[in-house]
Amino acid sequence: MTRDEMREIVRRDYTDRVVRDIADELGLSRSAVIGMAHRMGLRARRPNRGGNGRRGEGTSARAPMSVIRPQALFDLHAGACHWPLAGDLFCGAPATREHYCAMHWRRAHVRRG
Repeated sequence: MTRDEMREIVRRDYTDRVVRDIADELGLSRSAVIGMAHRMGLRARRPNRGGNGRRGEGTSARAPMSVIRPQALFDLHAGACHWPLAGDLFCGAPATREHYCAMHWRRAHVRRG
């Protein structure tokens, strides 16, 4: 299969199929397919994760308050929780107040007495 044929398959299927399936079909890694699509300027569709369309609200009443996504300091963005974890990692969950997720904000602002 030529590189042009591979590009055509990626262009045709990138928004409708799982990247892993495209990679298996082409005999490439998932990262190679993503890189090829990125260089061609394609955007992946955002998966629908359910919910009511509002940010920050889960689909279940029992959903955890924050989902820790450990990240290095230089990988954190402004809207991520800056609560330090072990070593060089930080929480990384979506920040709701100041620089913390709801769970870590409550831990940082405990009333004494």
